[in-house]
Amino acid sequence: MLEDTAYVTGIIRDILLIFVLVFIGVALFVVFRKLSSILDSVDSTLKSTREVADAISERFSESSSSGGGVASGIGKVLSFLLRRSRADS
Repeated sequence: MLEDTAYVTGIIRDILLIFVLVFIGVALFVVFRKLSSILDSVDSTLKSTREVADAISERFSESSSSGGGVASGIGKVLSFLLRRSRADS
């Protein structure tokens, strides 16, 4: 009688262990899928942020280079006028 009880208890324990392991496996799979979608969303957000930062950076570099061109042009005009005024003196 005691051997039958130990045998049944062992079988029940093994079946419960299998169910718990399957449940843990399914739970890990679900968590992995959710984390994967969250990480994809974060990656997409980072790409769009990087694109915006690049666009802003290009905009500022264009304006600073055109500003440098304006300053260079003003310098050339002033240089021309100063040479001319020295030649007249």
